[in-house]
Amino acid sequence: MRRAYANRTDLVDEMLELAPAALGLDADASTPARIEAWLAYARAAFEEERRVRAYAELADLEAERVAAVRAAAVSAAEDGIL
Repeated sequence: MRRAYANRTDLVDEMLELAPAALGLDADASTPARIEAWLAYARAAFEEERRVRAYAELADLEAERVAAVRAAAVSAAEDGIL
C-alpha cells in the first residue's frame, strides 16, 4: 500500500470534517478513510462529467449533421432535384 500526504490546510480540515455527513461515513471514520471516500466521490463525479461532455459532443455532431442534411435538401429543392 502506498501513502498519500496532504498539507492540513483549512480546506483539507473542512473536507475531512464534512466527510461523514457528506459521504455517509461513520462519525469516527479515520482520516485515511475520509480521504479515500472523497477520492472515490471525486472519481465518480469526474467520470459522470466526462460522460456528460461526451454526450454533449455527440449532440453537437448530430446537430451539425442535421443542419447539413437540411441545407442539402434546400439546395436540391432549389435546383429542382426534389
